[in-house]
Amino acid sequence: LVDATQCDAVVADFRRGEWFATALSEPTSGNLFLSPQQSAERVEGGWRLSGAKRFVTASERARYLWVNASCDGVPRFFIIDKDDSVEIQQVWDTMGMRGTRSQLVRFSDTLLPDGRESQIQPPNAVAVGLAWISIGIAEAAMRFAVEYAQERVLPPDGVALADLQWVQFSVADMSMQLGASRAFAEHMTALTDRGDPSMVALQMEAKTVANEAAISIARAALEIAGGSGYFRGRPIELYLRNAMSGPLMALSGAAVRSFMGKVLLGRGPKRD
Repeated sequence: LVDATQCDAVVADFRRGEWFATALSEPTSGNLFLSPQQSAERVEGGWRLSGAKRFVTASERARYLWVNASCDGVPRFFIIDKDDSVEIQQVWDTMGMRGTRSQLVRFSDTLLPDGRESQIQPPNAVAVGLAWISIGIAEAAMRFAVEYAQERVLPPDGVALADLQWVQFSVADMSMQLGASRAFAEHMTALTDRGDPSMVALQMEAKTVANEAAISIARAALEIAGGSGYFRGRPIELYLRNAMSGPLMALSGAAVRSFMGKVLLGRGPKRD
């Protein structure tokens, strides 16, 4: 933060376990969550924002919000208190990731204090965790598939599902997909820790690889479980619904591929 005293206070709260929520995505901004379209008005001591942010995970519990706004045409980021000018709207009724409670947050003339401005500078680690969400879902789906295949016995001959070659091939594919995703994510995380200039591109690439692996593994696990897996009593339907959320988180797979393709073909910025 700009103000060192306020920075120390916020960091101390973080270390004590206070909750923070990221309020960057706007209802009409698509993938441009780091380039806010909503403008804040300059006032004494900071800026005032009226608008809305969506997909704000843990907004109901959080004490602090990380918010961005266009300030005289320049994207600025602030860590603010969730005060009475902030309204949480209960809109989270989604196909998957229901436990995140990622509500819509409305701001009514909310102060964004100068001293709470966050000095975010590229490259940064803002998306470092996204790949790991999908990896966790993929791990759970594969674990279910393996356990189910080991326990299930097929009539009339009592053949174990795990003894069928197509099932063996399927879980082998899961393992390779998961291993590749995890290796990519570990590589990305290590370079992010070192502040490597390529970290942002790698974060998006690792996210895309993990997103697609999670969906593929969850679908394969459902195929192994068959009709039994289609019931809500089995966790695989939850894993599949949650996996589908990954590509919808910014940046989308299409946006990542567009950027990568331009760079690789000499039609975009050079990659370090």
